[in-house]
Amino acid sequence: MKKLFISILALFCILLVSTYFVGEMVQTEFEKQVIQSQNKQAQVQLISYEKSLLTAHAKIEIRIPVEGQGVQYIVIDSDIRHYPYKAIANSKIKLLDSHQAQKLTQYFKTDQWLYSTEELNLLGHVTGKVTLVAGAFSNQLESLNTAPLFFNYQYDLKDDSGSFDIDWAGFSGAIYDEKFATDNIAVSATFSQVKNSDLFNYQYQAHLGQFHFQREEQQLQLKSVRLEGQSEIGQQQQTVNTVSDWRIKELKNGTEVFTDNHIKLLLSGLNVAALQDLKSSLERPHLIKQKLGHVLSLGGQVTLQTLRSNTPWGELNADLDLNIQRGKGLAEVMDNPWALIDYSNGELNVSLPEKLAEQPNVGGFIQMGMASGILKQQDQQLTLTSSLDRGELKVNGQVVPM
Repeated sequence: MKKLFISILALFCILLVSTYFVGEMVQTEFEKQVIQSQNKQAQVQLISYEKSLLTAHAKIEIRIPVEGQGVQYIVIDSDIRHYPYKAIANSKIKLLDSHQAQKLTQYFKTDQWLYSTEELNLLGHVTGKVTLVAGAFSNQLESLNTAPLFFNYQYDLKDDSGSFDIDWAGFSGAIYDEKFATDNIAVSATFSQVKNSDLFNYQYQAHLGQFHFQREEQQLQLKSVRLEGQSEIGQQQQTVNTVSDWRIKELKNGTEVFTDNHIKLLLSGLNVAALQDLKSSLERPHLIKQKLGHVLSLGGQVTLQTLRSNTPWGELNADLDLNIQRGKGLAEVMDNPWALIDYSNGELNVSLPEKLAEQPNVGGFIQMGMASGILKQQDQQLTLTSSLDRGELKVNGQVVPM
């Protein structure tokens, strides 16, 4: 009996210590996430963290500057329960601006329009779910209806890897005489941090069931849109390789229907630091040309593996394989595209339907290509086969003087 009592007491102590450790781990992770969330678009502050052995309550304030509206304040209240092997946090989100908060409450028919549940266990695995409830708005001029949106995620704190998926049934609405609707939106991705760096490898998939836009007699419709891609950092963490694969089963623009549309683009050996510099310049448009030129000057491989579409006039196909060598002269390529010739090797193949020359928007350019011999007629198709090697350009087997 004494041994049983000692065993129960020991187990009770272990559970208490484990629960205490979980509480400490959750608080540390909360504070860490607040620090890592700081950026130019938002300031995040941990207002309070009140903790006991079994529970805790955290309050986080987010300040987001909104153009023309000053600063918006968002408060996240999290109720946390500690267990011997995990912690569960239930969070509610609200705006401090009473006017904006009232608008959201009217749209979603509840003041708890966005909430989340998150679980963290002793092994450092985080799982969570964020829910945005359905909403609706309508007046004489405008309307908008949104289905519930679900965001699920997983994250491993030990190796900084994880995944997420978004499931959204879609939205629909109207603005004056314009109507739009979409359905079955799904996005999923996996990612992992590269060791000893702040870089990530990732893969993603996205699907859109259908999108429809209508204005008077104009109509645009997309069916079965699929996007897939991946990004992988090189072994020396200096370059990155990316793959982007886009497919649209059907695109309808008025009476014109394009089917089995497919684009697959591969970018290899691009300089990571230069790309990050380019990304940071997006907020300063006057620097974009310079930064893009710097990316090209460091070289890389551009492969348009597939460009295909069944157009109303016939089948379109194209592929490109271009190797860009390093060169200082390429820094000015945005002002002088011909500089690419001295630093590039590759091949381009194009096949266009001959009937495309009859279309008013592009017919003039195509007819010029036919007259100059750049486009060659073959079985109701217009073809172009070209190669570039050490400054020598060949088009349809003929050397083009440069």
